[in-house]
Amino acid sequence: MDLDGDGVLSSGDAYHVVISVHIPDDGETVLDRVTVSGGNANGSSAINVNGVDFMSNCGGGICNQNNSSPVLANIIVSGNGANYGGGMYSYSSSPALTNVTISGNSAIRGGGMFNYGDASPTLTNVTVSGNSASSSGGGIYNSRNSLPNIRNSIIRGNKAENSFNNVGNDNSTPVYTYSLIEGSTGNWASFGTDGGNNMDADPLFVSPVAASSAPTAAGDYRLQSGSPAINTGDNTLLPADVATDLDGNPRIVDGTVDMGAYEYQTPTGNDVVEMLRATSLRAWTQNGILYISGVADGATVRVYNVTGTLVWQGVAVGDASATLSMTVASPGRGIYIVTDGVTTVKTVY
Repeated sequence: MDLDGDGVLSSGDAYHVVISVHIPDDGETVLDRVTVSGGNANGSSAINVNGVDFMSNCGGGICNQNNSSPVLANIIVSGNGANYGGGMYSYSSSPALTNVTISGNSAIRGGGMFNYGDASPTLTNVTVSGNSASSSGGGIYNSRNSLPNIRNSIIRGNKAENSFNNVGNDNSTPVYTYSLIEGSTGNWASFGTDGGNNMDADPLFVSPVAASSAPTAAGDYRLQSGSPAINTGDNTLLPADVATDLDGNPRIVDGTVDMGAYEYQTPTGNDVVEMLRATSLRAWTQNGILYISGVADGATVRVYNVTGTLVWQGVAVGDASATLSMTVASPGRGIYIVTDGVTTVKTVY
């Protein structure tokens, strides 16, 4: 952590913010609702914890050593640095991560995470973005028979100077299921095993930060309306005791869990009214039909009533002058909120 208070990673900071050694895989050791930031694992000597010696150059944020399997839930790991595993390093360990954002970390290898020596972490609803590596594995680097299990997660927008921007593997084979993995299309041989229902698309983060800015704690990795990560996860992959997301909001909205650490929350009437502003998006009613225009080609348009209930949605086909229409006889007369994920307007029928 930033022990010297200078606001940057320096020799005056702690090598590691969190260290776990010999934590049994029993679900009893839990790190929950914290932010891990400011670790700077750039040492050249060994340290000893619980009788185990390991180098001080790995795992600036979290360092898991020697069969350590903590539960890491609802945490943000950002703004850390290391030689190996800026955000997290796991050696022969199997931590379980749920509702975790790993962003804005930097390292030589494994800017966000480095898994080494039969490490088998499980990542469920984890977002890995905006991390950088001066060599390989900007997001995650896996080495020596490491087998991460990645589910309902997003790996996007990481950068490595030499190779493997998002995920790098050395004799390791991660398995991905119901996840958004940048660069994976047509390239699964490099990434690992396609366990099914994965995608390669822009998740539409609210305010992502470029990996070149790492180390940094900046960035907003919540999802915007229209994100392909909304309602595309698998509910059965969530741990049974998980009911909320990283923000503490309901983890499942509209019946299906989202990918990533944050669940998109359907706007309420008050939320969307506050979002109203001048826009080319228009909505009006005539003869029982709600008309919508000024929508970009391919944009998803959603219509809510004043209680925040989704009553209709559709995808625009054509140019910005395209007009979508819906019959409002079923929803009934009233005030409707129309949004294309960028701008929002209100209409009355």
